[in-house]
Amino acid sequence: MTFQRALKCLSVAHRLVSSTITLPALKSLIIRGNGYLREFLHAVAFPNLQELGITHRAEWPHASFMAFLERSNCNLQSFSLYSTPVSELDLVQYLDRFHGTLKELTLHEVGVAAQNVTDQILVRLTDFGDKSVLCPKIEIVRLGKITPFTFGVFVDMVKSRMNPHNIASDPIKVIKMYEDPDLDVRPLQALDLTLILYPSV
Repeated sequence: MTFQRALKCLSVAHRLVSSTITLPALKSLIIRGNGYLREFLHAVAFPNLQELGITHRAEWPHASFMAFLERSNCNLQSFSLYSTPVSELDLVQYLDRFHGTLKELTLHEVGVAAQNVTDQILVRLTDFGDKSVLCPKIEIVRLGKITPFTFGVFVDMVKSRMNPHNIASDPIKVIKMYEDPDLDVRPLQALDLTLILYPSV
């Protein structure tokens, strides 16, 4: 059964029973598809979900996704978006929702023309020594082909979380990103973390 077919079946089942389909044992979910996501999100709740990965190239149902998160009330530890057209504002809301539990963040070709990971997002993730830092428990960051942000701002964000005087956030342990001859990664290599560079294609 294809993913789209499964989503459609869930949607029909939801309409027939007129109640949410709750799966309390589900801890990891990967969604890949271009349709029926809105219907799927309206039909289900996963209260113990810890890992969520989404690839969705069609129109992004932000309101339905937020309702799903509120209904599930899950404490995500890993959140991944691939080729998914969420806006910068949407992404901030999701990160704020996972604020106290998120440990792994993966972003690859997200947003309209990959325009949602901006300097403003990185500033929100920067530890300035107070409690305003977003998602203070992030330990692993994976970045795909996303270009709008200034690399120096990204480096400053990572350094801020490695500063032992900033106790509001945990140190980042792993960064995975694509090689780019225009980026000087030496400041990251000098930090006490694992830097993995994927070859550019």
